[in-house]
Amino acid sequence: MRILIGLFVVGVGLFFLFKGEAIIDFLGPIDLFDEHMGSNGTRLAYKLIGTILVIVGFLEMTNLWSAFLGATLGSLIPGRR
Repeated sequence: MRILIGLFVVGVGLFFLFKGEAIIDFLGPIDLFDEHMGSNGTRLAYKLIGTILVIVGFLEMTNLWSAFLGATLGSLIPGRR
């Protein structure tokens, strides 16, 4: 089941990466990114969302959540060694 969920998340992320214009047409622009990042800020935001979804999907498929969180946030959580 974990593999199917991960594949679905990766698929959604790839859709965000490769069909960004369709996403922009459907969801509309993100004003915050356009204001701070220029005229292509919305495209950048959807590319970043897609990239994050692909990474999260692969972490879910390979069951590396705990290793990833331990390596990145482990020093912030006291008593967890």
